[in-house]
Amino acid sequence: MSSAVIVLRYFPVIGRAQALRHALAASGRLFEDFRLPLPEWSTRRMDPRFAGLLRALPTLSWDDSLVSETLPIASFLAKRLGHYEGLDDASVALREAIVSSAYMDIMLRLVEVIRADAHHPGADPARSLVVALPRVLQKFELVDASLPEATYLGGERLTMPDFVVAETFEALRYTLGPDRDARLAERLPRSASLAASVRNCPELTRAWENRPARFTARPEEDDVISRLRSTDLSPLGF
Repeated sequence: MSSAVIVLRYFPVIGRAQALRHALAASGRLFEDFRLPLPEWSTRRMDPRFAGLLRALPTLSWDDSLVSETLPIASFLAKRLGHYEGLDDASVALREAIVSSAYMDIMLRLVEVIRADAHHPGADPARSLVVALPRVLQKFELVDASLPEATYLGGERLTMPDFVVAETFEALRYTLGPDRDARLAERLPRSASLAASVRNCPELTRAWENRPARFTARPEEDDVISRLRSTDLSPLGF
């Protein structure tokens, strides 16, 4: 087992880092899951050794390497953790395309919904959900169709794209609320099954116990989520 010094830095929320946390935890490697309190961000963001050259989190340190931005970190970890061993370049590119779509086309859209009126004063998060959800589901159905039925994208073991897709499904479940779980599983059956496998993975028991309660760092998130879950989505099949 590697004795590398590994530090993953993010905020004390789920956000874009939870899949990265899960990949590291499942590997059995020791790593520091550094969760920076929001009030301290202004004093740390200008430190390139902490926030990287792009002054944003997450960042990952692996010994002397410092990696910035979510997608490069996901790719770096997949390689360092052996997730791509035995795959040709085209197979790696396919898996990274799934990771990119899950993060950029689905998870980021959900963050924009939750923060709609914070980013655009006067906007209505509920209305934003109604507008964004059809496209989110369309993209997620394509991701879902790319998953194998009985195994993982990594074959018999979970790998980075599995963790990312599972966490993206969890983000959508969280946004829509438990009353819509059954319908969501009907629309995205392979993703629902994958997410359940990750939730029940023995190597991730402690990671789930330490899982942050909130998806974003928005202080009003609880109220916004309550509004989103009560939004009438029946015209969209929910």
